[in-house]
Amino acid sequence: MQTPDLDRLSDEVKNSLLGHLAFRGESVGDILIACVKGYDTFTAWTSRRVYFPATYDGDVWVTSVPRDPCDWAMEPVGG
Repeated sequence: MQTPDLDRLSDEVKNSLLGHLAFRGESVGDILIACVKGYDTFTAWTSRRVYFPATYDGDVWVTSVPRDPCDWAMEPVGG
């Protein structure tokens, strides 16, 4: 397992990720692998979900989708 380098993310994105993980009943310790390019670009995988940034009009937040195929339809992200 790879420990994510969350310090490379902006505080806004890092806090949004931590909040979304908690909302989904997960924590940083549940992240199996993360690809962090910096500031606001990342993808993180847990055993249950895939987390990634979304943006609209300059606002950035974190959203996620189930990791495994399911019958859940994703709403449009951003604008």
